[in-house]
Amino acid sequence: MAVKLKNKKLLIWLILFLFIIDRITKYLSFNLPQEGIFYLPSLGFKHYLNTGIAFSIPMPLYILIPIILIIIFSLTWHLVKYYLNSHIAIFPISLIIIGALSNLLDRIEYNGVIDFIDISTFPAFNLADTYITIGVIWLIYLIIKKRI
Repeated sequence: MAVKLKNKKLLIWLILFLFIIDRITKYLSFNLPQEGIFYLPSLGFKHYLNTGIAFSIPMPLYILIPIILIIIFSLTWHLVKYYLNSHIAIFPISLIIIGALSNLLDRIEYNGVIDFIDISTFPAFNLADTYITIGVIWLIYLIIKKRI
């Protein structure tokens, strides 16, 4: 089911804004005290460098970076080929792309991903991880509802 995208410029600015917010918050996390800042006993901000993949599962960068690049290029190609002009999947795919791209930039610059959101019962994460998660859940929803 195709839906016309009415304001591409607004979407581009929103995606760019989200990407920049992620990069800024990661940068700011370097200035957090070593013990972190906790507003609730189980919720706060603390700087971490995650050198693994999800849940800190170890994987060498020489394997991980090509995989991430393939995913980013595949999603971008898919977005441009099928969804750029008229489809509701453009925003969730864009969220996945910017999240993956931001985390890739971390891996290239810092040899790991900067995580700073600390929920004591869950591994630390960042805004890019949140974008990826929201994008994937949104796409799954669209697939289940047969909207894409």
